[in-house]
Amino acid sequence: MRQGLRVCHVIPTLQHGGAEDLLVELAQVAGSAGVDMSVVSLRRTEVTSVLGRLRALDVPVRTLEVGRFWDPRSLWRGVGAIRGLRPDLVHTHMKHADVVGAAAHRRIGIPMVSTLHVIEDGVGPVGATKRWMASRARVWSASRTIAVSEAQRRWYLRAVPSDPARVVTVRNGVRRRTL
Repeated sequence: MRQGLRVCHVIPTLQHGGAEDLLVELAQVAGSAGVDMSVVSLRRTEVTSVLGRLRALDVPVRTLEVGRFWDPRSLWRGVGAIRGLRPDLVHTHMKHADVVGAAAHRRIGIPMVSTLHVIEDGVGPVGATKRWMASRARVWSASRTIAVSEAQRRWYLRAVPSDPARVVTVRNGVRRRTL
């Protein structure tokens, strides 16, 4: 039986990090907010504390089983995994996930939002190309882009031509834990 709004979070990996900790904290409150949460990880996921905590919270987790972030198979595997979870919304975290989420948005027709977690200044030519590809996918597909700080929002609007009304700041209150 359907519980609430179904949100599929797409993230590059479930290794320990800020965005991954954010997913766990979201999962801890999702049910009380009327949200059915699921997660798609782009890379192979070893057993990690993040994966274990999500599973302990009964969050469905799918892994695309690709070895590198920019593996072209991640697009079609991602669309299939997201389609199978039947979300009402896809929420991407970081640039690799933006590309997969945009493909799902286009192929399945579900809304997408994207959360930025890093400021990417000083990247080389390959990094700049990847950032450009992800930013195009995000601008074309995301209804909203979420910056985790006002400084990040300002950086993003300078770096990526975007409608400022579609870029919002939601301060990230995740505490950094050591394991």
